Amino acid sequence: MRILVCEDEKTMNSSICTTLKNAGYYADSCYDGIESIDYALSGDYDLIIMDIMMPRMTGDRVVKEVRLHGVKTPVIFLSAMGGYYVKGLDAGGDYFIEKPFDSERLLAVIRKFVRSQAGTGTNILSCADLVVNILNRDVKRGGKPIRLTKQEYDFLEFLMVNKGQIKNKNDISKALSSYIGDEERTSNWVTVVINKLHHKIDDGFDKQLLVNYHGFGWSISEDRKI
Repeated sequence: MRILVCEDEKTMNSSICTTLKNAGYYADSCYDGIESIDYALSGDYDLIIMDIMMPRMTGDRVVKEVRLHGVKTPVIFLSAMGGYYVKGLDAGGDYFIEKPFDSERLLAVIRKFVRSQAGTGTNILSCADLVVNILNRDVKRGGKPIRLTKQEYDFLEFLMVNKGQIKNKNDISKALSSYIGDEERTSNWVTVVINKLHHKIDDGFDKQLLVNYHGFGWSISEDRKI
């Protein structure tokens, strides 16, 4: 899988590329918007990782431009400003990750794109009648809206991206700890958030989707495996 990394901060660009290469992906780097257009138009990429605040041309404008040229490559936008996710997705992006982020979170999202074959259905994550729309962070179960805190949503999205996989405290903490302030984090903060999430998405429904595999971890799954 060939991935284009468009990030002007060279240390972060290098870190992302190292993570990708260690995971078995081929990665190219570019550092400004105009260069990103040249790469995207000339290279046969399976995925583009695009920072929004790029010099010479912003990432959302880059994506609009390459979409006009018929480039349909899925785009994951990166930004330290969470409010930019609508702007990026409206420009033709497929996913948004807010900085700072953990490398495991990025890899989990990439695996989602791999499984969905280059972008098919990537805006919707589902498990049985639980549906998450990543464009607007809308969560519904059985058609009924579910209101989540940002923290609860981040946990749910992580588990949905890794649907069917059992994730323990260390997995979840490593992937999401950058979103949690020190004052919020306790020795059992993962369990506390998971329990709140479980009540919100499973209470009142016959089928339990957030499964606790005692001694192993948690998973969003339609079928219990242990």
